[in-house]
Amino acid sequence: MKITHSSLLIFCLLTGLSTQALANDAVFGGTAADLVPIKEKNLKMASEDIEIIEMAPSKEWDGLRHWQINATYTFENPTKKEISATFGFPEMACDEEGDCNTKGDSRFTFHNMKTSVDGKQVKVSVGKVDKDSKWAPELGQVHMFKVTIPAGKKVEVVHNYQMGTSGSSMQDEWVSYVTKTGSLWNGPIGSAKFTIKLLRRPWGFSYPADYKLKSYETEKDGKHTSIVFAMKNWVPKQDLNLLLGSQFTGMAKCPPMQQVIWEVYQSEDEPQVDLMDEYFKSMSDADLRKCRNLVYAAHGYTFKDKKLQKLFYKYQTPVDEEKTRGFWGYSGYNWTEGSKKAVVFAPSSNYSPDHLTKDEVKWVKAFKAIEKRRKSKKK
Repeated sequence: MKITHSSLLIFCLLTGLSTQALANDAVFGGTAADLVPIKEKNLKMASEDIEIIEMAPSKEWDGLRHWQINATYTFENPTKKEISATFGFPEMACDEEGDCNTKGDSRFTFHNMKTSVDGKQVKVSVGKVDKDSKWAPELGQVHMFKVTIPAGKKVEVVHNYQMGTSGSSMQDEWVSYVTKTGSLWNGPIGSAKFTIKLLRRPWGFSYPADYKLKSYETEKDGKHTSIVFAMKNWVPKQDLNLLLGSQFTGMAKCPPMQQVIWEVYQSEDEPQVDLMDEYFKSMSDADLRKCRNLVYAAHGYTFKDKKLQKLFYKYQTPVDEEKTRGFWGYSGYNWTEGSKKAVVFAPSSNYSPDHLTKDEVKWVKAFKAIEKRRKSKKK
């Protein structure tokens, strides 16, 4: 599943997300069909607070999951003169054969979008980035609106909209938000916060190294897990590309969970133990125990066994992504440019066995069955 967003520009371009693309505001110049992001020399982005929430399947979205995005920006005019500008909130570029995260036959990536300035909804028009602009390969349609900021004052711009999701054959999930455009404003962004609320707890994730991880925690009710990044006086050098490891990935000596489910259950309620003997014969008793406990670590269980605690949570704080490669088998590592950090498992203060999915329960059941069978054979 991918989501991409982008930021406000003053058409100037600001920040955003991609593959389902979210965006930042910016300032733009040109006609509606020939827009160019502008380097803004006066206005500052005092803050941005981006909330990206994964929503459960709904009738409106044809029974599919989707994303709710709430993007709040504060802009400051530090000059002694009133400034009026055309702000643009761009969608990511998408070719005709690409997955633009649309709904039905809509040509838009952003759906049910509402924009307000200081609490008042504003009129929004749509244009396109000039095909000869250096931003053309990245940016598609631009949602434009007028903003006037009095001398020495601030205004708050809020965008609320939805986007569809997309996925890969290995079920990796991506959250991408275009933030490089934030460098087009006057000076660094005072404060930037990105909150990604997921319907499941990822088994691991990687992200650009110039983002600062603030927290990674599951809510008490288990309905969402939040990953929060927060930066101060920030000049974005990379877009936010967050790779979320899925249950199709594996850990050293442990097969991918979905592979086990498919092969040893074969649509049955109980694991087929005869199949399991062959499937797991190369695994030691210690390997079986480790792999069985894998799903508990994924949800942040605190192990009484100090060896398991040390094994699973060796990368609970961010490290260079390269260091995790022998430990955690993402089906595809973060393909984006620049250095990246990764987190693989982390204890959760809100852990509950009720948070395990049906497949994770099946995983534990399968390993317990093979461990029990081995013990009986040794007697």
